[in-house]
Amino acid sequence: TIILFWSYQLKFFNNYELATTTLITLAFIIGMCFPLIRNSLGSVIKAFFQSKIVSLVTLFLAYIATVLYGLYLIELWDFAQFKNSILWFVLIGCVQLFGLTKVISINEFIKTSLKKQVQWIVLLELLISFRHLPYEAEVIIILLIFIFSLLKVTAENNPEHWQVVNVCSSFLNTIGLIIITSAVLHIISDTDKFLSFSTVQVFLIPIILTIVSLPYFYCVHRYITYESAFVITKIYTNSFRLRQYAKYKSFIAFKGDHTIIKDWLMFSCMSEFESKASISESIDTYKTAISN
Repeated sequence: TIILFWSYQLKFFNNYELATTTLITLAFIIGMCFPLIRNSLGSVIKAFFQSKIVSLVTLFLAYIATVLYGLYLIELWDFAQFKNSILWFVLIGCVQLFGLTKVISINEFIKTSLKKQVQWIVLLELLISFRHLPYEAEVIIILLIFIFSLLKVTAENNPEHWQVVNVCSSFLNTIGLIIITSAVLHIISDTDKFLSFSTVQVFLIPIILTIVSLPYFYCVHRYITYESAFVITKIYTNSFRLRQYAKYKSFIAFKGDHTIIKDWLMFSCMSEFESKASISESIDTYKTAISN
């Protein structure tokens, strides 16, 4: 069974992906030998499986699955793209989703995100899908890239090691150039395959997923911002019912503008959250104050 499974993996993944999986697995096994890493990993897993995070990821997965099903119905997606879709979801979709907490302006994020993601998608697909190096070579290259990247990051923290930074940068640039050249040569040698519909899918599906995910990211960012603004209400009152009423009432009164809602909450005080009437009065008082 194991041999059959591994044979299937060899057909499903290219050498780069197999090499990456091998090294990650080895790193995980070695890391589990150290108690500090085990404990840290346990904390990360525990933090990840908070109900709100799981809900957002699950909803995102369902949303993307629905989009893929729609693309399948119009014959733009097929199961040959399943692997690339999973890679997009993990490496691009979820990374952007988790990064929303650091986004200040969601409108600016949407403007710049699409351009950056398309550039990364094209580069990643070129480097991953169209490179055909032996498995052993991939393992060595990935290890070297990791080691020199680690050295570069470490050396950048010390101005005295600028020569090390330059050497590492030159090496990484050279490796990147070799990989890109190899991919381009492979494409030139098999132009008919590159110009096939499957190649169009390889590039097009991730771009489509990036575009359709933006509305979801917008909604999630609004939700995160809205929820973070109401953290202070836990200080104002212990009543869950009153906190929910404040959310509903302020959302209606301020038309969902999280900036104004946050200002109102900072304007308020504990005594204004003693009842529904006092919350309504607080909102009216704030609206009067900002209108003058």
